[in-house]
Amino acid sequence: MTKGRSLIGRCLLAFVWCATLAHALEESQSPYLRLYADHPIEWRAWTHETLAAAREKSKPIFLSIGYLTCRGCRVMNEQTFLQPAVYEFLNEHFINILVDREERPDIDHVYQAFVAGTTGRGGWPLNVWLTPDLEPFLGGTFFPPEDRPGQRGFLSVSRLAARGWAEDRANVVARAAELTEALHQLATQQPTEGLGAGPAVWQAALEQLVAEADPDHGGFGEGPKFPHALNIRFLFRLSAEPRIGKHQRQMARELALSALAAVLDGGLHDREAGGFHRYTVDRAWSEPHYEKMLYDQAWITQSLLDAWQLSGEQRWADAACATIDFVRRDLARPDGALAASFNAHTVGDGPVLDDKVVTAWNGYMIAALVRAACLFNELEYFDTAQTAARRIRAQAYNEKSQRLYRLPGGPPGFAADYGAMIKASLALYEAGLDPVWLDWARDLQAAMERRFGDETAGGYFITEAEHSQVLVRMKDTFDDAEPAASSTAAGNLLRLAALTGEHAYRERAGAIWDAFAGHHRLRPAAMPLLLAQTMALANPAQQIIIAGDPEQDDTQVLWQVVRETYLPDAVILMADTGRGDRGTWPDYLQAMTPIDGQATAYVCEDFVCHLPVTTAAELRAQLTSE
Repeated sequence: MTKGRSLIGRCLLAFVWCATLAHALEESQSPYLRLYADHPIEWRAWTHETLAAAREKSKPIFLSIGYLTCRGCRVMNEQTFLQPAVYEFLNEHFINILVDREERPDIDHVYQAFVAGTTGRGGWPLNVWLTPDLEPFLGGTFFPPEDRPGQRGFLSVSRLAARGWAEDRANVVARAAELTEALHQLATQQPTEGLGAGPAVWQAALEQLVAEADPDHGGFGEGPKFPHALNIRFLFRLSAEPRIGKHQRQMARELALSALAAVLDGGLHDREAGGFHRYTVDRAWSEPHYEKMLYDQAWITQSLLDAWQLSGEQRWADAACATIDFVRRDLARPDGALAASFNAHTVGDGPVLDDKVVTAWNGYMIAALVRAACLFNELEYFDTAQTAARRIRAQAYNEKSQRLYRLPGGPPGFAADYGAMIKASLALYEAGLDPVWLDWARDLQAAMERRFGDETAGGYFITEAEHSQVLVRMKDTFDDAEPAASSTAAGNLLRLAALTGEHAYRERAGAIWDAFAGHHRLRPAAMPLLLAQTMALANPAQQIIIAGDPEQDDTQVLWQVVRETYLPDAVILMADTGRGDRGTWPDYLQAMTPIDGQATAYVCEDFVCHLPVTTAAELRAQLTSE
């Protein structure tokens, strides 16, 4: 009888525990975690309580990282995780933790580095076995349930991990400690010799990208094919750089236009529903993976706007507007914020919207929307951008502590979230001169310095020390689908300097290059967005102010010249003479008024201005002179 009660008691406790785990996932801000709330694997979230449980029980952790619109994650779930032999084994031998990489990019970054370093490849789903102290000892990406020719099955690897922990724990722990030390060294290594921010490093990056270009199908690499929008943006910026030769400028321009044409004309572009898929599985751009990420829409839009300004070809402008229309139609939430991604896959589980609000991704898209609004005089684009920014500030920001959050109600924000929202705030300020946005940008920059800045080696850590919950604090050293936070910060600091005249911002931007210059000796195009900022760093800060009534033709004539000219480093402001709140403007704008009642343009370098001009021809001459 006692034995029976004990068995019943254990079953009841197990039921209560599983119900508690399911409730924790159901309450998550992540749709990906909520999807697995009733899963046969006893998934837990990455929390202090979960990590403490692993240490108390001295039980190894199985960590799986994915995201809602990850097709490979769904396939592995269907083919592997739902097999009874698999979930029964995991529940018996491991603490099983599920992480949404879009919610916790810091955790993903650490274990991607481990898996890439030990297997030669990374990606999602990412599956890693850890000691209770979070040190990795085994890992990989996609696993079939059973062994296949040339590939170990998931059960085989899981049994290996469990057997090692049970029978040879000392060696497993020692090996995990060695691998963790390698991660620490990777995170803290300082190249002994860097490169100057000048033509030599730009030329080397161009040569690397030319070597990686696909001459037959366009883009970079042999497949799968990604948009590589940040490579394209660097090449466009290089094509306008007078400190390199004319031949190199032309080469950069042609490569950028060719790569962007491949993105626009191939299967990555959804011509019917709008927007761009994340990548194609083949070299010829014909077979897309169907997720459409908000950050891709933002950076591709920026590249399309670059192409339009540099070439004048309407197709690029049309494509940019069509992409924005997709975002506003399919990714704008009822509350005004922008959803993370959309899966357009039409087989199996249908079209899926990941409606979580990622702060960084909203920031990237807000900046793109504002730029398009200014170039095309589309007030609706600006309204969408400003509404999204206000929603982020209301729901994912604590005014008292000046802390951003990765998502409303989610974990504390990462350096990328701060950098992206600073970028968005500065764009909103330049477009409307509302001091609220400049003040917020300055507050966020100060918070980013306090929480993420590396005072010893320079640059920015991904996560702040106080809220990290990670094995190693690391920095992004590559601009990939998303830019490294340090790359974004360099551009923000330069714009803050150009808007405020405070040279300290510019000095900090230069220090970022010093921190990462050594990484570019082995891979010159490692951080293309940062390289683009070094071109601005080598020039005086440029301010362009149009003083006049935006509703009048003479103002629009001058504005037309500005909008059609590629000016990647300039701060461009409209001193609207009809506004009644000029008292909030910075001092240098107060004196910039129309001459003899005629709309007037002021082109300045470090706030020292050329002679004011009132005609399109005069303004064009000042903007295009080298």
